[in-house]
Amino acid sequence: MKNLSKVTVFIFLIVLGLMVFILQWKGPSRQKYLLHFNPGQITHIHLKNEQGEFQFQNSEETWYLTAPSRRKAYQKMVGQIIARALTLEPTRSVGEAVDESSSDVHGFKTPRIVLNLEDQTGHKWGVLFGKESPVGQFIYLKVEGSPQIYLIPNSVFTYLNQGLLEWIERRWVQVPPFEEIKKIDISLLGDAWAVVRSPQGWAIQNRQGSAPFDEEKVKTLLNLMKDVSVTKLIPFSPGMLSQEMFRYDPDLTIRINDAEYHFWFYNSQVFTQSADSPDAAIKFHTESVGPFLRSLAEIRNFPPLNWW
Repeated sequence: MKNLSKVTVFIFLIVLGLMVFILQWKGPSRQKYLLHFNPGQITHIHLKNEQGEFQFQNSEETWYLTAPSRRKAYQKMVGQIIARALTLEPTRSVGEAVDESSSDVHGFKTPRIVLNLEDQTGHKWGVLFGKESPVGQFIYLKVEGSPQIYLIPNSVFTYLNQGLLEWIERRWVQVPPFEEIKKIDISLLGDAWAVVRSPQGWAIQNRQGSAPFDEEKVKTLLNLMKDVSVTKLIPFSPGMLSQEMFRYDPDLTIRINDAEYHFWFYNSQVFTQSADSPDAAIKFHTESVGPFLRSLAEIRNFPPLNWW
C-alpha cells in the first residue's frame, strides 16, 4: 500500500513538473512579440514595399493616405497593418547581422519591405523584411536598431506587399458635405452642364439657359456619386487594354467645387487613371457606376433645357 502511494505521489510530482514546464515555456511566448506599443496612439505609418511607397496619417481618428496622393484610407486595412505589426512573432531567431555582408545575405541591404510606425509622442518603430528563406514559406525579418535576425511566416509579408487600391477607400469620388457644395460641373460625351446652388435654390444650367432643379435630385445624384467604387488595377497590355485611350479627352468629367474626376468608357466598362499608377488603368465596379451613369443620362435629357 505504501509503495502504491509512493508511486502515486511520484506520478503526481512528474505531472506537476510537466505543467510548470509547459506554463513556463508558454508564458514567455506571449512576450515574444517583437514590437511593443499602444496601437491607439499610432499616428503615422510609412510603408515601402514592392508595389510602391505609402504614407498614412491619423487625423481625428480617421486614417488618410498622404502619399503618393491624398485620399481617405481603407480603415480596416490600415488597422490590420497596426495589428500585424503589434503581433509580429518570429518562428525563430537565426542569429545576428554582424556586418554588411550578413545584411546582404538576408536581404536587409535592399529590404523588400520597410515598415515604420510613429506614435503621438514621436516614438518610432521600424521593421525590415528581407529575402525569402531557403526553406520556403518564411521571410527574414529585422527590427531597426537591433542586430537580431528572425524568421517569420510569409503571410505577414504578403499582406503588407499590396498596392495602392488595397490601401485606399474604394469609393472614388470624395463628395463633400451637402451644405458645402456650391456647384457640380458635368461633361458627358460632349455635352456640358452644371448643377448650381443659388439663393433661390438649385438650378441646372447649360449654354442654352437655366432652369430650376429639384434639391432631392441633387442629393440622389451625390449619393450615387458616393457609391462609385473602384475594383482593380489592370496593367496595360497590347491587344487588351491600351494606354492610348487616355490620350483622348475623357468621356465623362465631374467637378465638385475644386475636385475633378475623369472617366473613360471602353468595351462597356468604365476606367480612370491615376498618376500614382501610370502603367495601369483603374477599373470601376460596374454595379456601382451603372446607376450613377443612368442618373446623369436622365439629367442630360432634362425637359426644360434645349440641349440641341
